[in-house]
Amino acid sequence: MTRWRTQWLVPALVAALLAQAGAAPVDDGIGRLRREIATRMVRKGTGILVTRTAHGDPLEDTSLYGGFYLGALSLAWGETRDAETASLARRVLAGLLLNASMGEPGFVARGVAEDRTTFRGEPSADQYTGFLYGLWEFQRSGLATAAELRQIGDVWQVVLKRLQRDGWQILTNDRSKVTRYGKLAGIRPTRSERLLSFALSGAVVTGERSWWPEYERLRIPRMRSLGPWERFESWVLIQTAASLRMLCVDEERPGVLRLYAETSHEIAAKCLPQLTGWAAFGSDKRPIPGRLGDRTFALRAIRIPAEAVTTILLLGNDEQAKHALPVLREMLAQMPFEQCHDSRPLVALEWAYWLAKRRGLLPTGGKR
Repeated sequence: MTRWRTQWLVPALVAALLAQAGAAPVDDGIGRLRREIATRMVRKGTGILVTRTAHGDPLEDTSLYGGFYLGALSLAWGETRDAETASLARRVLAGLLLNASMGEPGFVARGVAEDRTTFRGEPSADQYTGFLYGLWEFQRSGLATAAELRQIGDVWQVVLKRLQRDGWQILTNDRSKVTRYGKLAGIRPTRSERLLSFALSGAVVTGERSWWPEYERLRIPRMRSLGPWERFESWVLIQTAASLRMLCVDEERPGVLRLYAETSHEIAAKCLPQLTGWAAFGSDKRPIPGRLGDRTFALRAIRIPAEAVTTILLLGNDEQAKHALPVLREMLAQMPFEQCHDSRPLVALEWAYWLAKRRGLLPTGGKR
């Protein structure tokens, strides 16, 4: 073997070995993470992804994060094509559809109890965002059957019809009032992009051409309300990110798409400083249960950085994504998933992992 070829092969071999060594904790971490979500957090009888397994309301955000998790599993199936992921995705889909079956047509509950009768109402724009995003990713993943595609289209149609009839506000099940966080029609950041994504992607998913002119009517006054984002933390921006992903995929006009893309990069940039909160988890000297039980600390040190990672990988450019990747690797390798009771940062981390895989930022080998 010639000397120059030997000199080229040795660094390449070393780099490959280092990549494999770095991938091992990440692959082990995503395996532990998936196991905890699937066995402890997705209820076997209903498919509902509970918000908390202890110390709080289990049904607070099941439509929101159940939808996000269905989106993550849809991305995962696109990478792995494995039966386990397909089965879990359908369990979570069943839970979301159960949420949408408890009230009047078009009403989406926050969550349903294990008796399949009791449900938590008072849904918000957040719940509808996660719910519809999950259906959107699932129906475009290639996993959905023809019957599932029809069911998703039918559900989206009745949701849009109810919202339109109610002036694009989210009302209680009996329509007696707007819910506390149901003012979807507001022309302002975190509301404009949600409503536009519901209408535009609804036109695509349902195949109903009548939603296109309605989307255009809603879009024109809202294009200047996509920001600023300075005061928002990642747990809000991740929801905006899901809507912007739908808009960036389903909007075909370059001039409109350019503004959605610029807004996406602005939001990713706002999330970069929020990655630093993760460092506090390692430096805190309290036992792990004490750190996890301190809700303010867990929000700052776990949930906000986890959701910042996901938002950046959803919306950011390659340079922004490279800043998020080390935090994702560390959290997957070091997080005590077995002791976590809050499903929300765990959902965000699995979602982020599959986004990174899809972008080619993580090795393709390994268990998952």
